Amino acid sequence: MRDIPVMGTARGSAIHEDFEGFDINGPVDYVHRPPALAGAKDIYAIYVAGDSMAPQHSAGELRFAHPHRPVQPGCTIIIQTRKENGDPGQAYIKNLVRRSAGKVTVEQINPPATIDIPTESIVKMHRVLTLNELFGI
Repeated sequence: MRDIPVMGTARGSAIHEDFEGFDINGPVDYVHRPPALAGAKDIYAIYVAGDSMAPQHSAGELRFAHPHRPVQPGCTIIIQTRKENGDPGQAYIKNLVRRSAGKVTVEQINPPATIDIPTESIVKMHRVLTLNELFGI
């Protein structure tokens, strides 16, 4: 059954002030539910756009996010940001390095970079599931 919504794209790109990382206007497609997520609620998928996370997450690849799994250093996340009220928001796929009271530090692969995002700009952070998590291994 194709019941997991694909909510748009998350950019594997550098985070810039003038760059929109998330293209979301509601579901753009629906995909089959992976076996280990049979009863999971609120799961969604995104297509990766850009190449800053390649080869770990290459452009065009589908990734599943789970908003109720813990986000911890070392995991890949979808991080949604908003600069101000009225901003439609951006979303990026990055690896979480650390969290502190005032910022979240993420990293990208290509080119290697560490990026600090002020916590007041963060709307949501969701864990991107690994292949093992998708198949219950």
